[in-house]
Amino acid sequence: MTETIVPGSYLIASPTLLDPNFRRTVVMICEHGPHGSVGLVVNRPTQYTLPTVVPNLDLPGVPTVDSESEFDGEIVEGTIFSGGPVESNRLMIVRRGAADLDVATDEGASLLELDLPSSSGGGWGGDPADSASDSDESPDLQQVWEGIYLVADISATLERFESKREVDLTPYRFYLGYAGWGSEQLEAELKEGAWIVHPPTERFVFDDRPTDSWKAAIRDRGGIYRMLAEMPHDPTQN
Repeated sequence: MTETIVPGSYLIASPTLLDPNFRRTVVMICEHGPHGSVGLVVNRPTQYTLPTVVPNLDLPGVPTVDSESEFDGEIVEGTIFSGGPVESNRLMIVRRGAADLDVATDEGASLLELDLPSSSGGGWGGDPADSASDSDESPDLQQVWEGIYLVADISATLERFESKREVDLTPYRFYLGYAGWGSEQLEAELKEGAWIVHPPTERFVFDDRPTDSWKAAIRDRGGIYRMLAEMPHDPTQN
């Protein structure tokens, strides 16, 4: 019997899952239904920051990281995460808490039908105004789980950042790309034992030490899973 998955659930890669796209990843499910699933890998930070992938975005205090910089795994304000192998140039943003922003109420709306601009080249890189929607009519956020929201209007959010009306990036996580599964594809992978399901929580998507999230998430499941967390990176060496 497969475990119940809802938006906000996490998929923890089994130690035996060797696909480099998902090896030792923690994936937050953003949308799950009969037509497929969409998620974000939350434990793969990169050396890049938001101004690096949106070159015309002026955010005082947020570093623009050189592509040749050595990455030590530590995240900073505005860190870009590798969200998954699908549309790896598409910028997606998650926010903790809704504050006074408008939240979409249409539960039937697909996350991928929202204003999620993609780019050509190395990052989002376009003018935020190029794909801006009417912010008076479009919701700012789409709820994933209590306290976790996907930014629906990315263009308006970037403009808000740049206008200095909202420059604190600590409530946000930024991703390039996402993970996607077709109809019943994820269910098949669960039956094969590729994933361990963790119930919804804010903990892992906003973890200050995301590179430790895989072990932490498995240990959090308790029991035999604690032993799995100590398996070597290469299971054949066990």
